[in-house]
Amino acid sequence: MLDYEELARIASEHPLTAADQRFGEKGVTQATAIMDLVRSVYEARGYEFFQEGLIVFVVLENQGQDVPSGGQLLTDLQQLAAEQVTGLTIRLYDDGRREMWPEIRTEVPQSGTLIYRFVDNVETFLVDGDARKIPNFGLPSVLVAPTFVGLEASLSHYATNLARLSQCLVLNDAWRDERRLLLLNKQETTMRRSLALYLRSSLRDHKYIEVREEQNVDESHPVDIKVTWTFSNRLALIEIKWLGKSAEANGDHITTEYTEARAHEGAQQLADYLDENRPHTIVYNTMGYLVIYDARRRGTTITSVTISGADGMHYANREITFAAEILGRADFANPRRMFIEPICT
Repeated sequence: MLDYEELARIASEHPLTAADQRFGEKGVTQATAIMDLVRSVYEARGYEFFQEGLIVFVVLENQGQDVPSGGQLLTDLQQLAAEQVTGLTIRLYDDGRREMWPEIRTEVPQSGTLIYRFVDNVETFLVDGDARKIPNFGLPSVLVAPTFVGLEASLSHYATNLARLSQCLVLNDAWRDERRLLLLNKQETTMRRSLALYLRSSLRDHKYIEVREEQNVDESHPVDIKVTWTFSNRLALIEIKWLGKSAEANGDHITTEYTEARAHEGAQQLADYLDENRPHTIVYNTMGYLVIYDARRRGTTITSVTISGADGMHYANREITFAAEILGRADFANPRRMFIEPICT
């Protein structure tokens, strides 16, 4: 397991050296204060939610340039989560005061300042205008342990290595036939159990992670999987939908067929869950994930026993376009469509 505190220390050293060379002891003190504040900000509001970016700066030598003014005093970092801030500029003062603007301020001066910038998922530290990229070791930021980025990596691995060829022993029980042409009826529980089992074994790089199935987001609506990073304010709600056809084991007709419309229903359902959940978790960073098991095949019927490559793989690369208002939400991750291949002739 990686030591993220050690990685954060390493990432901070290079800017500190530059700050010392340019501003002396005061530069080191203020650069350290900026890094400490950035870590605290990310603990309160994950970097994944800063779609516009984050800037934290200190003015060490006022050279008469314009400096943002009229900001709000930031006293409680938890308000960043409660207000769902997606862009933020903070000025740190010598006395510890923090002035904030819920947006990226482009007029922050570079001369005579220390500036931390996280824009377009790139971390840089500017010392008197000299930009130093912070090594991130393949992560968006090394200043906090990954949460959602670790979940997304696990979902990608599961989709490619387990779901695509139905290699998970639990998921493999969902099929009516060995060639994976039709699903057995009512396999939502099987899919949920398969994914939850994998997440329990794969999520790491954090002290304690809890994965629970069918957790209520309000008094009556359960989400399929809830992931909680304990000792933090991070939550993930995972909603599962499947596409394709299903039938009873010995049935003589298709009982259910779900098309692309089912995925859109799932997206709206998850968005509603996130809205319903927010009043109960106002200071938590909650991210929603829509996972789609795509078992669509072209032309299958209840009597199908084989399928051609053209028909079996017809939907393999047919991505689903979701509504812009859904994808534009800071708390809604890109949906994960997991196409499950049949065995073709």
